[in-house]
Amino acid sequence: EAVQVIVDTVHIEYTIPEQVVLMLLMKKACLAQEMQKQLSVRLDVSRVNSLVKISGLSEKVLVAKSAIQRLESTSKSVRIPIKASFVPVLIGKGGSAISQLESQFDVQITAKKDAGDLVVTGMCENVDCAVTHLVALSQENAEAEIEVEISKVLVGLSYGGKAPIDVRAIQGDFDCLIRVEREPAPAPASMEKDEANIASGSASASASANSNRMIVRMKGRACVVRAAESHLRQRVEVARKNVMTIAASGSALAAVLGKGGGVIKGLRENNPDAVIEVDHAGVNVWCSESEARAAVEAEISKIVRENGSVDVPCGKANLLLLKTASAGAFREQLSSLGVSMSLKDSATNPETGLVRLRSAPEALAEAESLLRDFLAQNET
Repeated sequence: EAVQVIVDTVHIEYTIPEQVVLMLLMKKACLAQEMQKQLSVRLDVSRVNSLVKISGLSEKVLVAKSAIQRLESTSKSVRIPIKASFVPVLIGKGGSAISQLESQFDVQITAKKDAGDLVVTGMCENVDCAVTHLVALSQENAEAEIEVEISKVLVGLSYGGKAPIDVRAIQGDFDCLIRVEREPAPAPASMEKDEANIASGSASASASANSNRMIVRMKGRACVVRAAESHLRQRVEVARKNVMTIAASGSALAAVLGKGGGVIKGLRENNPDAVIEVDHAGVNVWCSESEARAAVEAEISKIVRENGSVDVPCGKANLLLLKTASAGAFREQLSSLGVSMSLKDSATNPETGLVRLRSAPEALAEAESLLRDFLAQNET
């Protein structure tokens, strides 16, 4: 009988597809070992040249070969292109994440950081499910950048005020890179020039208005960035409820700023719980306490009321006349009303100029009427 067994023992060796090699040697359930145990054969599988050698009784060897052939039609390997940055996320600490995925889908996942893809091997149905999940997981963890437009008053970047939204805290909570940038705008040469731009509605003033809008740029894994964006937008909606805008333009807006920014600096120092910012539309104020917010509003509104302005065009001759002693009586009239006057040559027409009157609105109407009468009487 022993001789008969020796005679019936055969050895066959042949090449098999790569995915079958991986199936036979899968870490979680090594089919090669299972076949050896059940069929009493010896299987030697080589990863290097994809060879399998089956040794044993001829009948058992044929059964083993047939089982391996069935694996060729019921298993597959699929390559998925990935970013190198996704590999550490896929593997996880100590390989915990990839091991969990392999157990969940009963597949083998091979990932190499420098290969630019990963290979999923297993039974066809299992591989399809795993690939769908991995593609979605890769997209969620891909590098993404999102921009959110936000009013400067909500982040308080221009001074050390108490900002309603702490961007640095959001960055720490969501482990993503966050930068806050002002929308590009040409800077005025001086405060007086900016005031004139605002009053005249020039292109520079329009750009200056946009500069109060901030861009919050969030960069990181897509799933993290989307969560950070959602959180930021929720914070913005809450903070907006405590924001008020006091309409102001021209010299009223310049008065709120003050020479060298002195007035608005004082407002901020006197109201440390508020965030105060200026744009083309007026003055924006955030404060969580309604009483404190009302006090800031009253203070700024007073400055705005007392610093209205009106512009009156005139000819070059009248502009020069207003500078001479002949117009002394007229200037005294304006002074008695508490109205200041400034004269400006036209930048586009050398034969014209602009007279700007500044004061509280109730005095401006009378001063403008006096100015127009003066100009009409002295037309040449």
